[in-house]
Amino acid sequence: MKFPPTALAFVNLGGPRDKSEIVPFLTRLFSDRETIKFPVPATFQPALAGWIAKTRLKKIWPQYETIGGGSPQYRYSLAQMEHIAKNLKPGRPHLQFELVFRFSFPLTEEVVPNLLKNGVNRILTVPFYPHYSSATTGSSVNELKRRIQESGKQVELELVPAYYNAPFFVEAWSQKISSLLPRLKNRSKSRIVFSAHGLPQSIIDKGDPYLDHIKASVAGIMDTLGHPLPHMLAFQSRVGPIRWLRPNTLDVLRELPRQGVDEVIVVPISFVSDHIETLYEIDVTFADLAAKSGIRQFLRAEGLNEDPFFLDGLARWIEDHMKSIGWANP
Repeated sequence: MKFPPTALAFVNLGGPRDKSEIVPFLTRLFSDRETIKFPVPATFQPALAGWIAKTRLKKIWPQYETIGGGSPQYRYSLAQMEHIAKNLKPGRPHLQFELVFRFSFPLTEEVVPNLLKNGVNRILTVPFYPHYSSATTGSSVNELKRRIQESGKQVELELVPAYYNAPFFVEAWSQKISSLLPRLKNRSKSRIVFSAHGLPQSIIDKGDPYLDHIKASVAGIMDTLGHPLPHMLAFQSRVGPIRWLRPNTLDVLRELPRQGVDEVIVVPISFVSDHIETLYEIDVTFADLAAKSGIRQFLRAEGLNEDPFFLDGLARWIEDHMKSIGWANP
């Protein structure tokens, strides 16, 4: 069977690769009301976003310097996509593979026109977000729709389902956590802290499934591990004056020593690759606070990054979905 030209668009928020990209990245991020809706009229948010981005540069640039001068998300995402392409491309010459970032290069507004020039009339969105949210996957899909509509061309757009409870995702994280358990000195004084990226509470209140997806991931991982020690769920990366999901990871790390806990394993459950929120927020900010609060051993589960078990599983997940919608031979 011959299939029409099809692109697999691997979507993520993105991140600045160097100092020159920080302000444009933050401006795009804070301008998107699907991601963060500030309590101002929609017409004012882009101007506010630009002001916030410029004022944050002085604070955030040293953080990026600490982790190498820019976000590694592009590098990791490219490696992940190339691994998956090696699994899916053989025997499927109609497939193209593209990274599509929401707020940094390669931007949706640049990638989509190039795909359409190459004759693509089917796009399968592959989220590098394991858990669905209107602020992440939803925002990326909506931007794809807008750019396709601008082109005036007829393009079929499909979405690979979220994989928050898929066996390969649950098992991949279970392996990362299991490798750290032998390093704990006293499990009775230890905790696993699942740290997920936060969201404004208002998004959840509107029925967004993100929180339920995160909780399902945590439950699956703990069941797979056999509940070797108590665990908690917390949220990081809060921005602005609006109410976000609670508890905040920083607050949890302050409180745990008061409960007699002096060893923690932090698991960045909502990310599939390392970037500023793991390499700096967790590894530097959280680790420093934990030490000052009385936590004797602070461990962070290694990111999924280029883990072949995770990527082979995601490739099978994508392939199964393609077959289910008739975009690949059964």
